[in-house]
Amino acid sequence: MSDGVIFLIVIPLVILYFINCVIVVTKKKKYPFVEENEQAQERATSLRKSLQDEEDLDNSPKNIEPEAVEGIDIGDDAAKNIEMNYQNFKLVMSKTGSATFNLVAVYFLEYVCTTGFADVLSRKFKDHADDKDQFFIANAYPIFAF
Repeated sequence: MSDGVIFLIVIPLVILYFINCVIVVTKKKKYPFVEENEQAQERATSLRKSLQDEEDLDNSPKNIEPEAVEGIDIGDDAAKNIEMNYQNFKLVMSKTGSATFNLVAVYFLEYVCTTGFADVLSRKFKDHADDKDQFFIANAYPIFAF
């Protein structure tokens, strides 16, 4: 295929992408931001109170003021954060570990598979192409790997 044919094949995809972007922007204007759920807010507040009432997970003192980093004020929200330690890490991973593992596996395999596919396909194009001076054949690997 010549470069012009490839360009003409890609144009409808760019138009579809643009139309999808326009649809998303119009839906954003149509459906405004929804405030947080009141039940979720109440649950978060009760969890914060229970964490303040109970002993911290790492048994550290509760009234330690957070230190500012070179003149940057941390603020009230950061003062409520719990220190990350091994016990808290285990708690977080028990809640989000499967999703984290899934994301890591998917993206790792995606990049490994697509890069391997691009490498093999570009070599086959170069081996079996009649006109090896075409831009597409010469740059097949970067095009497919992107």
